[in-house]
Amino acid sequence: MNRATLALAAIVAISAGAVPRAQAVDALRDYYSHGVANCQAALPIFDGNIRKRPLGLSNESTANAFVTCDNDVLKVAPSISLVEIQFTNRDTVAHQVTCTLVTGFSPTIPSEFFVKSTQTLSPNGVGSISWTPLDNEGDGYRGPAASCNLPPGVEINTHHITYTENVGN
Repeated sequence: MNRATLALAAIVAISAGAVPRAQAVDALRDYYSHGVANCQAALPIFDGNIRKRPLGLSNESTANAFVTCDNDVLKVAPSISLVEIQFTNRDTVAHQVTCTLVTGFSPTIPSEFFVKSTQTLSPNGVGSISWTPLDNEGDGYRGPAASCNLPPGVEINTHHITYTENVGN
């Protein structure tokens, strides 16, 4: 090797050791999915009532049907700060939707239950239910899943999760 090549190699080697290491940071992430991706009929008796459309999970029967919504964000999210489910009422009469957010990893983390309802959804109206830390004494949610009582003609369009992910470790 010539002197210039050796000098350049020495500078690169010294510089490599002097570069500060990247610090880990918390990044706020949003995960959206269609209702059909993360929601399903809660029991086989409701399967005949639920239609899995490309943009929503719809109750096409004349009776209420229970559905359960979960997500695969749990693999990366130790704490979730927002859970939101969005609905459309395709029926000709107004409806209200009630859901229960259930958290925890049984039996290691005890379950907690948070019940909420939409405003009354007019025919062809849209609405949502959101759970934030304000609903949980300022805390986030660990392992959330929701059970919703879907009235006739109502569909789940979007399931939205906001979580913090540690990036850089």
